[in-house]
Amino acid sequence: TLGSINHASDKQPQLYFDPATADSTYKASLIATSNDLVAAMNESGVVFSIVQNGASELVQLKTAPKFLFSSSKTVSSFNGSNEFGVYNLETKKADLFSLKEEVSATDAVVYEGNLYLLADNSIYKYADALTGGTKRTVWGSDNANGTLAAITADGNIYALNTDGKLIKYFKGKKEGEVALQITPPAGSRIFTFKDSAFMYLTDKTNGLVYVFDKATGELKTTYDLSPAGTINDISVSPDGSVWAVSADSKVWVLR
Repeated sequence: TLGSINHASDKQPQLYFDPATADSTYKASLIATSNDLVAAMNESGVVFSIVQNGASELVQLKTAPKFLFSSSKTVSSFNGSNEFGVYNLETKKADLFSLKEEVSATDAVVYEGNLYLLADNSIYKYADALTGGTKRTVWGSDNANGTLAAITADGNIYALNTDGKLIKYFKGKKEGEVALQITPPAGSRIFTFKDSAFMYLTDKTNGLVYVFDKATGELKTTYDLSPAGTINDISVSPDGSVWAVSADSKVWVLR
């Protein structure tokens, strides 16, 4: 009955990369994906490119592993306060930038080259962060809609609060909200994309990914990643594939 209510999918996560079967000594605690790249990062800040038959070291970004981001041209990491590392996949150049007016970020997202941070119900923007922008501006603040816990972007900024409300902002102003009817556990994150009709809520504590209609908040399906074991991190790529790295550093995918 609960599965029916949650629109539970019968899809199972598939093992994509097992370090035990490859000549690799990598470990991974974070994962980030674009349609072209699966990147994983270990506790020392080393970033790997993951393919089905192996893991190759891309770069050591020398930032504490709190957030990892991937696009078709860059892999970047953010330590949650003041260090932002960027690796350009085309030039093979790595940079470490010191962000001004550091804050302790609850969540972060990179969109169109800019870094957005969530801290204390305020969203901060570092314009052109991927190319060295280190100046902080206040993109918007909202103390009227509960405690904001996670953010994502598709041109608009979306924030998820601890009561399960998804709030949409445009140019720093609230445009609307929908109730997702789920109280997100601590550490949950949200993902969406410019051309996607869906909002993905990832719950690594329980190994679940909820897929919602972005406009209405209607729950479309729930993916169960528990067959992969304890989950370290979850990412969603723009094509809707769900990726996870488990506590044993295996990489899993659910398409």
